[in-house]
Amino acid sequence: MRALFLTPFVPYPPVDGGRVRILQLMRAVARRHDVELLTLSSGPDDREAVAALREEGFPTEAVEGGGSRVVAGARALLGRRSFYGARYRSAALARSLADRLEAGRHDVVQAEYAYMGAYRPVGAAGRSVRWLLDEHNVEFDLNRTIAASGEGGLAYRLYARRELPLRRREELAACAAADRVLAVSEEDAAVLRTAEPELDVAVVPNGVDLGFFRPDGEASGGEGAVFVGKMDYRPNADGAAWFCREVLPLVRERLPGFGVKIVGHSPVPAVRELGDIDGVEVTGAVEDTRPYLRGALVVVVPLRAGSGTRLKVLEAFAMGRPVVSTTLGAEGIDAADGEHLRLADDPRGFADRVVELAGSPEERARLAAAGRRLAEERYGWDAIGDRLADLYESA
Repeated sequence: MRALFLTPFVPYPPVDGGRVRILQLMRAVARRHDVELLTLSSGPDDREAVAALREEGFPTEAVEGGGSRVVAGARALLGRRSFYGARYRSAALARSLADRLEAGRHDVVQAEYAYMGAYRPVGAAGRSVRWLLDEHNVEFDLNRTIAASGEGGLAYRLYARRELPLRRREELAACAAADRVLAVSEEDAAVLRTAEPELDVAVVPNGVDLGFFRPDGEASGGEGAVFVGKMDYRPNADGAAWFCREVLPLVRERLPGFGVKIVGHSPVPAVRELGDIDGVEVTGAVEDTRPYLRGALVVVVPLRAGSGTRLKVLEAFAMGRPVVSTTLGAEGIDAADGEHLRLADDPRGFADRVVELAGSPEERARLAAAGRRLAEERYGWDAIGDRLADLYESA
């Protein structure tokens, strides 16, 4: 079969969860089918990434579009669209897609995120292929949880009040237009089915490269904590601030030398400022997160907002590292509190779990081994990719 991936950004290099998922699914589908990529580009900075994808064997067309945030904001206000609906709308990409469909070049189009699902044309051209929409998050639910967390203050709550109903309308319209919707977890699938009971939703979970992320050294070794993520993503920035300002001081009352490394590219000013707190190091972008995971006593996932599933949890499991997470941070992963990781949702409880693991090498090793087993059994990209290829064929 001939598959076209339709993406809002060039999915290379795999430096964040969205790019990792897209690239791994492209590679997996390409084992059984032909895969091409049509993507929005931010400009000349993407040239090396596009060249790398072509070198890997993916015919790639990158269309510059989307415009600045200011232009997108104006379009959103004038057109009664969500900000993201306006930001990722490109007439040039729509024309290229229409030409491809008219020529019958593809059997399947996989749109990544709801705002790319909105590109499906109406009429005969839109019915000539099977159209899959990959929902990395339920965007309107993500928007709701960020607003509920209080992250961003009054300004963000006002923004969210306008954005949420528009994003919900656009996202559900894109889902309804698709032949099949892909959700990353049963929880996300349930949210979508509740909103639109007629949707055909299949779960294709996030995964992890089990060969790249693998145990190396003592599972109970290391020092301090590490939190890994893209640090201009609101839920990650909020989680980092919550841990450093509210949890870490409680840990350091009992473990004075305990610290945390905040690892991830594009830290916003509020995240960079956390480096002024005793015991906090903000690294910014790193070439490889594995040394930081390997060097940590415990991996923390202090998320209070979000949707989808967190690749950072799966990568820690695959590395054989013990994890302390909020309930939401581990949502969508079949991991049990006390069996694969430890969960807590308030500062004192989270600090208690970290201190308990710091004092017990045996418990850290037990959780680490259980997490690795779970990753091997359920979350390898090869098996997930086979599941997606089967869905192509059944569609």
